[in-house]
Amino acid sequence: MTQPISLELEKMPDRKILAFDIETYKWKENSLVVEREVEEKISGYVKPDIIEKYRQSYMDRLALSPLTGQIIMCGFWDGENYVAFTTEDNSEEEIVLKSLEYIGNAHFEGYRLLSKGGKRFDLPYLLLRGMILNVKPKFNVQWDRLVHKYKHWDHIDLESFFEGGLYKMAYICDLTSTLDNPGNEIAAMYEAGQIELIKEKNLEDLKLTYQLYERLRWANL
Repeated sequence: MTQPISLELEKMPDRKILAFDIETYKWKENSLVVEREVEEKISGYVKPDIIEKYRQSYMDRLALSPLTGQIIMCGFWDGENYVAFTTEDNSEEEIVLKSLEYIGNAHFEGYRLLSKGGKRFDLPYLLLRGMILNVKPKFNVQWDRLVHKYKHWDHIDLESFFEGGLYKMAYICDLTSTLDNPGNEIAAMYEAGQIELIKEKNLEDLKLTYQLYERLRWANL
């Protein structure tokens, strides 16, 4: 009888982990784009209350698109150190430039990116805002390696492993005592000039992302 083939798991080198997360805010300068988008959303409706409902629904989501939103912060956490590029000290162009170069340099130094939704949202948002602002960073990594849906060697996106929000999973894992995501308060914080509060929220998200990853480190993701 043929002997079964013995397969041994080849353990990957233990690379350093760098969690990242962006914060965004609505951008109203290109009013024509916003107006056209709103027109499309309310097309076919005649009742004023329905039209207003859909118009407001779209206006509330301006920050979620790089075409109608802007990046006001990008934060990084390696388990010990926190770095944030914000509008407190930088223009949006500088935030995008510094963030992309930070990611590229981290890759060169042997870090793996970690995020919750970074492949779907954060990285594409950074890329498109960079294109709109004509930012040209020195980027030391092939872009596709960071956003490929099924490859996790250079970027571990926890969204690949569980559905639902970050705080929902963190709550289930007893890492937080609330299901309320303070991200819903970012706009109000930004309008009030409370950059330090946004930093606190950003760092909390990064720490929760990092802690959830630690629960899965045994799986050699």
